[in-house]
Amino acid sequence: MKNTDKTEIFESAPMPTAVTKLCIPTVLATLVMVLVKMFRRLQNERGLQNG
Repeated sequence: MKNTDKTEIFESAPMPTAVTKLCIPTVLATLVMVLVKMFRRLQNERGLQNG
């Protein structure tokens, strides 16, 4: 999303809608990152127990 797109969202949409549209990608990316780290840690722990 370009910077001008972000500005247009805040100028044309109600505040809750604009904030939601801009926050959802950030929240999803953070959730994916947390899940990947948890999965890797689980794999490492299983590897240490088996090996």
